[in-house]
Amino acid sequence: AELEDRKLSAIYRAQLERVRRQIARRPELRVLTVSYGDLLADPATGAKRLAQFLGDPFDCAAAAAAIRPELRRQTS
Repeated sequence: AELEDRKLSAIYRAQLERVRRQIARRPELRVLTVSYGDLLADPATGAKRLAQFLGDPFDCAAAAAAIRPELRRQTS
């Protein structure tokens, strides 16, 4: 069954909020929030943040090169 965009968006937001609440209850979990738009705009900075979060060894250049804005399907 197809869901209209507004309803699908509301369901997604509610599920995301549930996940955030679950994570907040688990202090042993570390989370890095990444903005897809920021990542597309500046892959090198995004890769550097990811490297700082994950620690060594991490290949920032390879991670930044793997971000391919031309493969993005959605425009809004």
